[in-house]
Amino acid sequence: MINIDCPFCVELDNPHNSIWNDRRENLPLNRIIFENEHWVVMPPLGSFCVGGLLVLSKVHYPSCAMCPPDVLESLESILKIVKRVLAETYKVNVLFFEHGPSKFGTKGACCVDHAHINVFPIDFDIWNDLPKFPVEEELKGCQDIKKFMDDEYIWLIDNNHNNVYPVSGVPSQYIR
Repeated sequence: MINIDCPFCVELDNPHNSIWNDRRENLPLNRIIFENEHWVVMPPLGSFCVGGLLVLSKVHYPSCAMCPPDVLESLESILKIVKRVLAETYKVNVLFFEHGPSKFGTKGACCVDHAHINVFPIDFDIWNDLPKFPVEEELKGCQDIKKFMDDEYIWLIDNNHNNVYPVSGVPSQYIR
């Protein structure tokens, strides 16, 4: 399923019509560097850190919490590969995060309502700098995110954490 109003869907369907194509200058038209059956990995349009990536669903879902179980299973496997490659390359902790909207079209605290995980290889402990949100739940795996399909949330994963913070009113791009 493609959402013609979604910039990620547009790019995955036809890169010639994408925002990336408008800005890429001499870079390749296709910015996908790795993929599996349900997900693609690509650099973002503007990275906040060296090695930053996006993991996007190939089919349009408003958030990871709204993905079917087989798609979440494949997310788990692609995140392990990305984590291994970035940790070996940069010798730092790898932070994955999603700002999940509560329903289609709301965008939550993110800028695009298409299931995507931001990936930052970072050399500091973000957990010391995060304010404590009112509710925190530790997840066992990607499948557990489905519990939050009716909530706005921030999902953070690194070497030692897999936590979801159900929050509303968080500023757009809060973690970035």
